[in-house]
Amino acid sequence: MPFMESEFDDQTTGTVAVNTKSIWRILVIDDSRAIHEDFQKVLCGGHRSRSPIDEATEQLFDDPAAEEDDPPDEFQPPDEFQIDSAFQGQEGLEMIRRAVESGRPYALAFVDVRMPPGWDGLETVTRIWEEFPDLRVAICSAYCDYPWDEIARRLGQSHRLFILKKPFDVVEVRQLAVVVTQHKRIEDELTSHGRHLEDLVDQRTVELAQANEKLQQFNDQLEHATAGHCD
Repeated sequence: MPFMESEFDDQTTGTVAVNTKSIWRILVIDDSRAIHEDFQKVLCGGHRSRSPIDEATEQLFDDPAAEEDDPPDEFQPPDEFQIDSAFQGQEGLEMIRRAVESGRPYALAFVDVRMPPGWDGLETVTRIWEEFPDLRVAICSAYCDYPWDEIARRLGQSHRLFILKKPFDVVEVRQLAVVVTQHKRIEDELTSHGRHLEDLVDQRTVELAQANEKLQQFNDQLEHATAGHCD
């Protein structure tokens, strides 16, 4: 489940909550700092001034709006996203470990295929799934990186695996993040509901056992009293 963040009328005392937000954590594993900035912009609606790097990254993120002077971004996902950055696969795996240990795991990881000099994207995902098999992962790959059959051979065909082809389309990135997090929300709610039902069954089982024990005690007392009366 996402963690919750409350907004307050008084930020110093935090006494009156006026809004509660669900915030999903997403990890981007890519060796290019510019790509991290673009994921932040695309998913969190942040704005930044254009730089010489933008012209190069616009070729990766196929966003016509990027050619304009930062028009207002009207993207409003059902919840909010917190983007964390790792620049190598090893660093990404360690961040995932820390996130799970802190009780605030990632809902989704975007993993680039090419990340020299360390693990490539497929090796990174393999290592991640060895420890955290439930994490959803989107592999970011150009057509020339790996063919689909090679990706499927190394990672398997799984509902946890998504492929984002470069150049990215902004709408596809946003849609993927929303669909994955909302699906995970439903899955978490079903899991929680299942556990709740198990707890209710356990509780009812204990209550039934206690009732049966009391009934048996009553029957024993009744039989004893009846036997004494007959004597």
